[in-house]
Amino acid sequence: MGNFSYKCVAISVDVDSENDSFVAVEHAYEKVLNNVAEENWELIKIDTLSFPPKENNYATNDVAVATKISKVLIFRKTNSDKQEVTQLLCPACKNEISIDDDYCENCALKLT
Repeated sequence: MGNFSYKCVAISVDVDSENDSFVAVEHAYEKVLNNVAEENWELIKIDTLSFPPKENNYATNDVAVATKISKVLIFRKTNSDKQEVTQLLCPACKNEISIDDDYCENCALKLT
């Protein structure tokens, strides 16, 4: 897991028999996916957590009972991009150098 960073985003909705609930779920997914895609996160898994109605919430055939459903979207991205940006190496000896260095302190190679 050292090469990846992970991010979890939860989406919870109350689902009932109306079609509007599915439209709300669709918009919630779309919003999350577009937001994390801008930050180069890759969707790898979706877990589902469901919570049954409370025991005192009895329903007849005429009444719809809402069930709480939560989705956890799991994203990852590689850490290699961060390492390349923050760490510069001398082309000759592979010693770590600073962007401000004119010469490598290890092998005296002229860098600029």
